[in-house]
This record gives sequence, C-alpha cells and structure tokens, in this order.
Amino acid sequence: MSRRAFAAAILLGYAFLLCDKAVTCAGGSDSSGYLNAARLLARGRLSDAVEPLGRLNLSQDFVRVFIPLGFSPGNEPGTMVPSYPLGLPLHMAAAGLVGGWALAPFWVSPLAAALCLLLTYGIGRELGMSRPFAVAAAVCLAVFPTFVWSGLQPMSDVPATAWALAAMLAALRARRSPRAAWLCGAAFGMAVLVRPTNILLAVPVLLALPFEGRILLRVALGGLPFAGFLLAANQIAHGGPFASGYGDISSAFSFSYFPVRIRHYGYWLGALATPLLPIGWLGVAFVRSLPRRDRTLLLAWPAGFLLFFCCYEPYQTWWYTRFLLPGLPAMILALFFVIERGFLPSGRRARAAVPGRRPRAILAAAVSAIVLATGVYWIRKYDLLKTNVGEQTYPDAVRWAAAAVPPNSIIAAKQMTGAMRYYTNATFARLDWIDPAHLPALRSQVRAAGYHWYALVPRYERELLQTSLPGFWNEIGRLKGVALLRLEDALPELQGPRRGRK
Repeated sequence: MSRRAFAAAILLGYAFLLCDKAVTCAGGSDSSGYLNAARLLARGRLSDAVEPLGRLNLSQDFVRVFIPLGFSPGNEPGTMVPSYPLGLPLHMAAAGLVGGWALAPFWVSPLAAALCLLLTYGIGRELGMSRPFAVAAAVCLAVFPTFVWSGLQPMSDVPATAWALAAMLAALRARRSPRAAWLCGAAFGMAVLVRPTNILLAVPVLLALPFEGRILLRVALGGLPFAGFLLAANQIAHGGPFASGYGDISSAFSFSYFPVRIRHYGYWLGALATPLLPIGWLGVAFVRSLPRRDRTLLLAWPAGFLLFFCCYEPYQTWWYTRFLLPGLPAMILALFFVIERGFLPSGRRARAAVPGRRPRAILAAAVSAIVLATGVYWIRKYDLLKTNVGEQTYPDAVRWAAAAVPPNSIIAAKQMTGAMRYYTNATFARLDWIDPAHLPALRSQVRAAGYHWYALVPRYERELLQTSLPGFWNEIGRLKGVALLRLEDALPELQGPRRGRK
C-alpha cells in the first residue's frame, strides 16, 4: 500500500469513527437550536408562527414564553426566528434534504473534522513544512479533546474551523495561483456565516494573501454573495442588517475578564495538549528561517481568537476552549515548525548548521506521541466517545412526557424545550421567560382555554419551576433523571402510566 493510500485509509477511518460515535439527536440549546433552524430552512422559511399565542388568546407580551431554546422573537409580531447564525443550519438542511434527516445532518460535524485534518496538512505544506511534520500536526489536531468533543456534536465549532482553514489555505495558494483568491473569499464568507467571530480571520487572511489589488478584489467579490445573504437574512429576521438573534450582548464583554480567562485558557491548552503547545506557538516568533510574514501569520491567527474570548464572560470549564478551535491548527503548526527548523537564522550558514533530518524527525515523533497520549487520556477520562449516550436523554424524555400527558396540556420547561420542539407537537412554556407580573393573566388564559399545567425538568431546574410557576407540583414520573410533574389544580388523571422508567 502506498503512503497516500495508507493516509487516506487512516483519514477515512477517523471520519468513520466520529460518524459512528456522533451525537444523533437534538439535545440542549445549541444542538436543538441548529437542528430546528435547519428544518425551518429546509421548508424555505426564516421564521415561524408562535402558534400557542392564538390558541390561548394571548398577546404579544407572552411571545417569548412559547419560544424554544435556540430561537428568539421575530421581526414580525407573533413569530420566532433562529437565534444562532444560519451557516450551520444551511449545511444541515442540505444534508437532510440529500441524505435524509435520520443521520445526515448529524454527520456534518464529524465529516468537517476529518476535512480539518486534511486542510491543516495542506496549510503546513503551503508554508513550506515537510510532509512528515505536516502529518504530525494533523494527527495532534485529531486527538485534541475539545476538537473531538465538538466534532461529535451537531454544533458549529468544527464546521467553523473547517471553513476558517479552507479560507487560509486558499489565501496561501493565491500566492502562486490568483484564481484561488475567489475560493478564499467564498470560504471566508461561509466561515463568517457559520460563526460570526470568524471575522477575526481577516488579519491572518490578509497576511497570507499577496498584497496585490487584483487579488484582494477577487477575495472581496468571492465573499460578496455570502455577505449579501447574511445582511438580507438579518434584515428579514431581526429587522436590521447588523442585528442578530443574540440581541445586545455587549454587557458580556469586558477587559476586566482578561486576567482570569487568560489563565484559564492557558492552563487548559497546556493540559489538553501538553505545555508544548502554547510554548511552541509563541516560540515560532524566533524561527528565523521562516519568513517574517508567515511567523506573524502563525502568531496573529490564534491570538485574535484568544484575546477576543479572554474578554468574553463565559469561560468556566475545559470545553469552552471550543471557542479557540478556529485558531488551534495554527498553534499546532507553529509547534512543529519550531521542531523542524529550530531557532537558526535563514540563509546558507543556517543550512550548514541545521542538524540532520533524522534527529528532528525523531523529536517530532516523540512530541506527537506525547500529545497523542495526552489527548487519549482526556478523551477516556471524560468518556467523550460516549457523548451520544448522555444526549439521548433529551429525545427519550420529551417523547415519554408528550405521550404521558393529556392533549390539552402545557409542559413548563427550559432545557428540554428545544428537543420538545424537534421531536413532539406538545405545547410548552419557557420557565425562564415567565414574567411574574404577567403570571396571573397567563394562568387565567390557560385555564379559560381548558389547558392544564405540567412540567418536565431536570433536578437543577426544580427551583426555577417553583419561582416561575409557584404551586404544589406532584411528581408523577421520572425518566433518566428528568422529572415529569403535574400542578395539582383539580386536574384530570394522567393519561397512560403513572410512573416513568427510573
């Protein structure tokens, strides 16, 4: 078997493993939000009616109460629109229409992960890295725990990384083939559609491109259709070209967050891939045999994401390193440039002084083995390949609850609302959007319409339930730690079994 055939077999095996272990259900806010948006787009729509408002004779004041996680009120009264960017739902909608909705949308992230490895290798080669070292860089990315975890889930992190890498590879190829500039613009446009923070790639893309007017014009024209789609979709859905479903999130950013977040991200980058990763990334600044422009590119590419998210409020656990994934491959490539080239000056004297290739290849293999072992350790520690098992709680619980309650029921919930929207036709109410000032009117209208209150909540939402809908809640069943409760208010008997499976 040739080396290329062997490498192709390994890549296909990696893709098959991720597809086999992928999360294949709509779960919490992110996954259900993207999947519900994908089904909406597949019907050729950007918004949907909040139907319970009319059925319960409620005003626009209550619209948020009946909107699932991952959606927000639309520009038109009584409607809802996806909160998240439309790039990933477009991928999922295309996959669902072509390959069926049972599995194809859930394979977008695993296949994007395999593509990321190929693109990382290609970028290494374009920057002048030898084949074995470029392969080693791709292998280290393949076992980075956050990359694996994100690659298993119907979320935007890995597809955003794939498009970021595609834009960077096309930008580098534009140095020797001007036609690649069109692809660079298109890939950059799609990268921003999938994850708006990929706009941070603008600086490294410019560093990768030739400084020629015709090249830059082609990049701009290549990205123009995607920019037009984004602005038009925002206008239709949110009422302004620069509005989004996130609303005003400026309060989530502050320079005061930086000291704590930089320690957090520095620790976890070093823990998940050994301290060699951040050290190697910073060390590339001293690899003088690499052109200064390329050294700056490898430093600036991850730095933009790191600095941005160090000023962002959420950060609390290891998997928030997913925000850094679009810049992670550059860190890894920088590490292997340090190993391959060392800190020697460029020119004839440097070539004479460089040690033989064999010692450096041995060092690269050793570093790869250490990073590989570290990645496998964390993957096993957190049971990342069993992520799908835990996520199956969502479809199981919402289907069970929808079958157990009478048709004239409203199921109060928060975390389960996205999956409820995806898998059932049950009427639900968002606990976190029930305004105490409007609660009497809500209860009165629900009672007048002949509906009764139930709740589907995990343990950590029980307090929220009592705060938002105070009353005597009787637990009538429990499935996988999610309780189904009934508000005792002269209600009819529960239809179906009294108790769920433990």
